[in-house]
Amino acid sequence: MTGGHQLGASSVPFGRAAYRRASLRLPGREEHFLIAVLAVCGIVDWLHLIRFGETSALAILTVLWALLSWCLWLVQARGKRHVSRPVRPFLLFLAWVLASLAWAAPTTLGVQNVVLLMTFAGVLLLSENTVASAGTFPAWVGKSLVGATFTACGFYIAFMLIDGLGTDLVFHARSFAIFVLLGLAWFLAGWRYGSIKDLAFAVFIVTLIVLSLSRMAFATSLLTFLLAWIVRRGRTNWFKLAAVVFLVAGLAYSVVSDFGPFHDRFAAGADGLDLSGREATSYTSGRLEYWLVTLSSAMDSPWIGQGAGSSSKVLNDMFPWIEHPHDEYLRVFHDYGLVGLVLFLWSVGMLFRATWVNWRLAERMGRPDSRLHLAAFLALFAVFFTMISENSLVYLFMMAPLAVLVGASLGRGSSSAA
Repeated sequence: MTGGHQLGASSVPFGRAAYRRASLRLPGREEHFLIAVLAVCGIVDWLHLIRFGETSALAILTVLWALLSWCLWLVQARGKRHVSRPVRPFLLFLAWVLASLAWAAPTTLGVQNVVLLMTFAGVLLLSENTVASAGTFPAWVGKSLVGATFTACGFYIAFMLIDGLGTDLVFHARSFAIFVLLGLAWFLAGWRYGSIKDLAFAVFIVTLIVLSLSRMAFATSLLTFLLAWIVRRGRTNWFKLAAVVFLVAGLAYSVVSDFGPFHDRFAAGADGLDLSGREATSYTSGRLEYWLVTLSSAMDSPWIGQGAGSSSKVLNDMFPWIEHPHDEYLRVFHDYGLVGLVLFLWSVGMLFRATWVNWRLAERMGRPDSRLHLAAFLALFAVFFTMISENSLVYLFMMAPLAVLVGASLGRGSSSAA
């Protein structure tokens, strides 16, 4: 079987059988930990409200997950514990980040950022090794991710009923909107392989993103819709893609022009063709000014950077209400220099390539894990695209579940190739 269009129908019963076989094996301690990671992330950034002095429960959880993930990986049998080629660039980037502590004292926020990167690496390694050694389809990944997504959606609907559209009650609207992009990736992958129910769930999530009034998350969700279908071949599939493009474009235009609360999130009366000065600042909710300040400061030490958390300190000194540059690529450049940025982009590219290759190979062979690989690829796109204007790289509730999903794809790919 070589045609992608053939896989949608034939892989469904095969996939269900794989799920049934996987459910017969009881999950081990590593899988229990990874399931807990996905489940807890369903409350998004709620834990930032719980504080112990200057430390939040979210920061404590980040440290705990970093320790547990690395310990669980290290105590695995030597034959199960390995570092695959796609993961190595990120470990090099992490090594550079840790080395930067030698020439630049980190801020408190910088230490938290470093620990979060260690958490991502530990969970990624653990997820990959766990899935690879299990030898069965990781049904728990999809089930746990779906459960976490619906948990977040249920809470946010309740918060909107209490506080209105775009509410930041309990957890932030933007935090909710970018988190559910991970669930959207899973549902869009299911829709591609023939599930109308998953399409309904995907539309439901996009609707909630619109009601959260998050512009970046909305734009990312529409692009993810297109990306889920963009590579299919055949005349019929090109017609499907054209229909999806038409519907997405129509939805985008209708929401931005006709939905008042969302329209008001853009600069009222500004000319979108002339974004300069105050108009550009208004369109970007002040981000343009933060970006320029961060970039200007970064040029003081462009090669090795100024240390973990330095970009946040520069901004906070000028804008006391701001703690993040709202562009993770600028953050990496400022804090870890051009060397760090190159290593970071290399590591991201390797993860993209690995999930893409796993997906295309699984699709050509008609394997039921095609959905897992596609979901991982779409989730990577969603997270790293939002980093253009969001702080996804330092959000535990984004990076930890992404590590589980991508690690599962890498592990399943290596076990299938063996």
